[in-house]
Amino acid sequence: SDSTYPELDVELDRIIAEINDLSQTIALRRVRNGETANFNVFLTDADTYGQFEANAVPDLGSNWGYVYVYWTGAVITRGSMYVDTKRNTDLDCMKHLLREELTQALGLLQDSSTHPESIFYQPWTCGFEYAEIDQAVIALLLSPNISAGDSRSEVRRHFEGN
Repeated sequence: SDSTYPELDVELDRIIAEINDLSQTIALRRVRNGETANFNVFLTDADTYGQFEANAVPDLGSNWGYVYVYWTGAVITRGSMYVDTKRNTDLDCMKHLLREELTQALGLLQDSSTHPESIFYQPWTCGFEYAEIDQAVIALLLSPNISAGDSRSEVRRHFEGN
């Protein structure tokens, strides 16, 4: 991250702690060396992020936050994200995008059109806390019950408690 945005630096630490509290299978930790990181967070403009993540360039014009991940089979192995700090100047909206994109990088890549309280709600929102449903989905995803590559029916069976 960038010391130009100390509030986002603090927020990133808070998001990582919340994800780690919800997880039984992974632990996120920050490293300051982008060369050794398997996930990079950019607080910048679309052009600068596009220089790092060329595969994302076609989608950056219409997105103020974006995540791009790389897979080996069904396993996410590395990636990057950005929060546009040039077109978006509202701190709460930046915090929202930081939380949404980082969380989506865990494998929750789709938005929701049916849960307005969710961090993943498709229309533009600037709330920057996880809703109860977000916490439940993250905890399920990062539980020993779910494996990369599980089918929809396998995941649904765990989510429904069967």
